[in-house]
Amino acid sequence: ASAQLINIGDSQTEVVKALGSPNIITKNSAGQTSWVFDRLASYYEAIETTGNGGLKLLGSGIRSESISKSAITTKTLIIVIDFDDNSIVKDLIYRFSQY
Repeated sequence: ASAQLINIGDSQTEVVKALGSPNIITKNSAGQTSWVFDRLASYYEAIETTGNGGLKLLGSGIRSESISKSAITTKTLIIVIDFDDNSIVKDLIYRFSQY
């Protein structure tokens, strides 16, 4: 997967191409638009012991009778992008959490 970059000065079209549609669109009292992107992903991770004392790291959805440790991790990313009067990115903030 390639990284998606959003920069100050990008157009709304460039943002949509990189991130898709926003979850929330708001306007402030001056009429300027803000977009909120709320992304969530869950991952199943497992470690399996092997007969020779080694370990195998298993990916999503793989089940085995010899799994010694497994976990489901949920990650969230919230991005808020503010646009100027010309629909150009003027500011952006993000918050990442994992649980």
